[in-house]
Amino acid sequence: MTRTYSTTIVVAGSGPVGTSLAIEAGLRGVDVIVVEPRAADEPPSAKCNTVAARTMETFRRFGIAEKVRAAGLPDDYPTDTIYCTGLTGYELTRLRHPSRNERSEPGFDDSDWLTPEPMVRVSQLYLEPILRARMAEMPTVNVLNHTEVVRYAQDDDGVTVFCRTTDGEDVTIKARFLAGCDGGRSTVRKAMGVKLVGDAELGRTRTTLIRSAAVRDLFGDRRPAWMSWVVNDKVRGNVVAINGEDIWLVHRSLTSAHADYDDLDFDQSIRDVLGVGSDFTWEVLGHEDWVGRRLVAERFRDGNVFIAGDAAHLWVPFAGYGMNAGIADGVALAWVMCSVAKGWAPATLLDAYEAERLPITDQVSRFAMEKVLENTAAMGGGAPPPALTAEGPQGDAMRQAIGQVLHGINVPQFAPAGLNFGYFYDRSPIIAYDGEAAPSYDMGSVTPSTAPGCRMPHFWLGEGLSVYDRLGPDYTLVRFDPTVDVGALTNAAAVAGLPLLVIDVGRPPATEAFRHALLIVRQDQTVVWRGDAPPLDNAGLVDRLLGRFTTVASVEAPASSGPPTQPTSTPALQGPTMSIANLGYIGFRVSDVAAFKAFATNVLGVMVADEREGGVRFRVDSLDWRIAVEEGPENDIVFAGYEVAGAAELAEMSRRLTAAGVAVGNGDPALLKERGVCGMITCADPDGLRLEIYYGPTERTNQPFVSQAGVKGFVTGDQGVGHIVLATNNIDATRAFYTDLLGFRLSDIIRMQLSPEFGIDLEFFHCNPRHHTLALAPIPAPRKMHHFMLQVGSLDEVGFALERAEAAGAPITNTLGRHSNDQMVSFYARTPAGFEVEFGYGAIEVDVATWQVRRHDKMSSWGHKRLA
Repeated sequence: MTRTYSTTIVVAGSGPVGTSLAIEAGLRGVDVIVVEPRAADEPPSAKCNTVAARTMETFRRFGIAEKVRAAGLPDDYPTDTIYCTGLTGYELTRLRHPSRNERSEPGFDDSDWLTPEPMVRVSQLYLEPILRARMAEMPTVNVLNHTEVVRYAQDDDGVTVFCRTTDGEDVTIKARFLAGCDGGRSTVRKAMGVKLVGDAELGRTRTTLIRSAAVRDLFGDRRPAWMSWVVNDKVRGNVVAINGEDIWLVHRSLTSAHADYDDLDFDQSIRDVLGVGSDFTWEVLGHEDWVGRRLVAERFRDGNVFIAGDAAHLWVPFAGYGMNAGIADGVALAWVMCSVAKGWAPATLLDAYEAERLPITDQVSRFAMEKVLENTAAMGGGAPPPALTAEGPQGDAMRQAIGQVLHGINVPQFAPAGLNFGYFYDRSPIIAYDGEAAPSYDMGSVTPSTAPGCRMPHFWLGEGLSVYDRLGPDYTLVRFDPTVDVGALTNAAAVAGLPLLVIDVGRPPATEAFRHALLIVRQDQTVVWRGDAPPLDNAGLVDRLLGRFTTVASVEAPASSGPPTQPTSTPALQGPTMSIANLGYIGFRVSDVAAFKAFATNVLGVMVADEREGGVRFRVDSLDWRIAVEEGPENDIVFAGYEVAGAAELAEMSRRLTAAGVAVGNGDPALLKERGVCGMITCADPDGLRLEIYYGPTERTNQPFVSQAGVKGFVTGDQGVGHIVLATNNIDATRAFYTDLLGFRLSDIIRMQLSPEFGIDLEFFHCNPRHHTLALAPIPAPRKMHHFMLQVGSLDEVGFALERAEAAGAPITNTLGRHSNDQMVSFYARTPAGFEVEFGYGAIEVDVATWQVRRHDKMSSWGHKRLA
């Protein structure tokens, strides 16, 4: 018989990552089922022994920081790290760190950290029970012990998770989301078909948890150490104090002399690390042989299934950040899943998890690996020289020299301010960047900053009250100047359903990071926007924070009081919820209207809609007209008409453009009659092209489209008349205009290498299922228009048009070919106005909800040979 359950989130694994995820979701009132193969009372591993300050800030929010700080080591036990030839041997160097009752004293490497919660040396052995107890207090969280995930299946409603108990009973859980927090051998990751990539083996280690009160005595009169790194002519390893009394974790590294784990004598290697004789005894509490790796998953997501922690990344335990990075994964994942599940954020918010966390874990893993290599280089790869343990001046000099090197290398590892506070999100789809780059950081150092994507530096508001304690559960507008009116921004948030708490605080005097009057800060302390006044486009900013963009471009805000910055837009990132429905019509001004008319009707096969003095308009479908040609010297595009759904959408577009400082005009009655539309606003893009944004075009129901060239029909409808490719002199401004304000989204990029030294990126944008309605070429050109495209319904139609063009003597500029990005089969011809037209069939369509941006290194898969 199969037991069945239903929930919002299934978490595979109840280690620190899965438990933290469940607590975060439980605090938000979201239903969670945690699936865990272990028994409820089974002791956890002791392999992780540091809780980072950034994690402690999370635990402060969970309400368990004091319990974590009080666990493990006695109040008077130091958290020093020493490098030595054995616990009873020579000490090469010592990194002094405080005991619990020394925490408030100055002079330690982390004494001046800007945090309310300094890092804690506590074993996972004691941390997990605290996390489990907090999780048990969550009424919406249910734990299924003795149960493991076997596989999953997805459909439109979410995920079905198939599990099995240790006694063979089948369990099925219907859920919205599945989070794989099930370790390095993750069943969930394997079911996703995701591989770990990186360095598969950096070293092998034997780890044994022992009980012996006599180990503490080995320090003698010296100040005891929390971690003791040992190197001598017999072994390399380290000893970690678990409770500071009688429980110790002893690591021994395998060297080139050991082909396998069993080549390293189990008991003798422990004695060699401790520096004791054969009469020294201990009790073995646990043991594990393991491989140090630097591996990161190719991706963290499969639809509604995600991975976090060791399931997503593995690296050697230098700087103690593996578990901590995993907890950050779990909390971040819980937030996006809960936000979507509770209905205030769209499903696109889920994109932020992988976009933010994957690059950070890759970077942190490289820091850890570099520290391994530095220590290896300092100690040498082979056996240490005999002088290292020799008495006398030669031995003293060698130990002093090596100790100085080890001290310099490892201060950043054991006081890793950069890993705790320096990492930042630089390509997130839910952060409004303002052009100021986040400060660089390394393992040990960081520059406080409020640049979007950075952690807001901590400061105290009063005795024991951190600014973090005032932050809301989702977004908080931190106002340093209470005279700044934020009503427009809070109203926009309220209308859209964005949870935004406003707090007024005094500007901290101790750091130059706080130059702006306003910050919007996320629940994880990440700055997502800043300014001295609400942005010009409040609704656009709210859309970004809600996750209504699949990528990022800038949201312009009033200038700050700090150094000037240039708002930027990143090609691979994109803008707001799409507003433009399609390219409805295009208008050209040409020097020879008659020649253009002949080309359009005889070669392209469009139909004359109407003629007037100095101009002609053409039909391609049932609408009154789609292409207008006027007489003039430009031989270029002079206006483009973009359709929106209705009057409300037109009003919103007018508001958005006006708020961004774009000059907006209203179509007068004569122009509305001329264009045959119900309503219109006008503006210009950054390159000066006139745009007419309208709704309600006229449809001819009494006169069907008939082509004198025999074209059966063009692909238009909701996809519009086709696409246009424009040359732009200011790609950043033009891109930002079309994405941030008009709502286009990036489809892909094609790199055109024009010479070995020079190339350009062509950027293609969609506003409906047509692969691209607009493309931008960052090149100076005599005209804005490079080409426009008409699409037909069959390959034969393309062939017939090619024959018509050749028969008419129209210059073929590109031979028949298939494009690499939209897969259209087409040819290009030069119009009598000098710009080109593409005539094609078979383009793929995009799913606007799931489309992934790609980069191509060639324009066409085949053909499209340039002729003229």
